[in-house]
Amino acid sequence: MTTLLLIELRRLAGRRFLHLIVLAALVGGAIAGIVVYLRSSPTQYYTIDNLKNTLQGTTVPFVLASWLLGSSFIGAEWRAGTMTTLLTWEPRRFRVLLAKVLAVASTAAVMLFVLQVALAAMLLPGAYRRWPARIDAAWLHSVGGFLGRGAALAAMAAVIGFAIGSVGRNTAFGLGVGFVYLAILEGGLLGHLFPATRRWLLVGNSIVFVSGRPDPEVVGRSTIGAGLVIAVYAVVAFLIAAAVFRARDVT
Repeated sequence: MTTLLLIELRRLAGRRFLHLIVLAALVGGAIAGIVVYLRSSPTQYYTIDNLKNTLQGTTVPFVLASWLLGSSFIGAEWRAGTMTTLLTWEPRRFRVLLAKVLAVASTAAVMLFVLQVALAAMLLPGAYRRWPARIDAAWLHSVGGFLGRGAALAAMAAVIGFAIGSVGRNTAFGLGVGFVYLAILEGGLLGHLFPATRRWLLVGNSIVFVSGRPDPEVVGRSTIGAGLVIAVYAVVAFLIAAAVFRARDVT
């Protein structure tokens, strides 16, 4: 299993989509850091608290990118026809899928955490130029907490995207399902037509989990409870994908 996991990690590290995510984040962070530094003025500060809020805001695109990474990773396997070749070497399908999903989940978590830290480093000079506030233990604990929870959310989003892409055997299928669910079902229908479902929806629980604060739209949901709800969704999605993978022919 370890060998199979290492192989999948190396294959994932060579994916162009992953390279594009990292490149876009670093270039965007560098530009933002320069702009913030140059625009800092006696009347317009970019403070340490602004930096924390910025990092919380950038969690969303990184999590969405993790969903796309998971979906594209397995979708590319089916498109290229390499899954059949892999199964001739390792015929135990559950082990194959488990190695792949562990690789994409761990990569997504590390990617979010490292890129968020890099973004913070690029924005820090602007925050200190006009407002040299002290970074204390409480600030580090707060930022470290939501970065860690964001990394966990990225891993779970990658698992869900991977599972959907595996069932559909196509990257576009994973993207389409994600768009329909997040933008149409959660964004416009379920929460409005059935308010009682809000505490079980993916987006609301994600907000509570990453922010670490209660949300009036998700009544009675704690940070740990929100994380557990999302984790259950990710595990169930993977088990469904694994069952479909084991039962269906590989062509």
